[in-house]
Amino acid sequence: MWDDMLMKFVDHRDIIMGILTVYAQPLMYLALLIGLLFLGINEIYVKNPVFGTDPFPDYLAAFTWGLGSEVLSRTLSNLKGS
Repeated sequence: MWDDMLMKFVDHRDIIMGILTVYAQPLMYLALLIGLLFLGINEIYVKNPVFGTDPFPDYLAAFTWGLGSEVLSRTLSNLKGS
């Protein structure tokens, strides 16, 4: 019984890997986007409710948040190609 079920699973592993490849990567990017969004909003706006009153540190934090998000996104994109 278990052998039959295992063989059916093994026979369909290419299909399962294809489905995971198609759906897992967009879901991971979506999770990354949501996580970075919450992290950035928390660091910039929640901890500092008066954004812009001290312009240099506030805009430096916003710039580094955006730059770090872009670098992380490009790094994950490049992992796919290697």
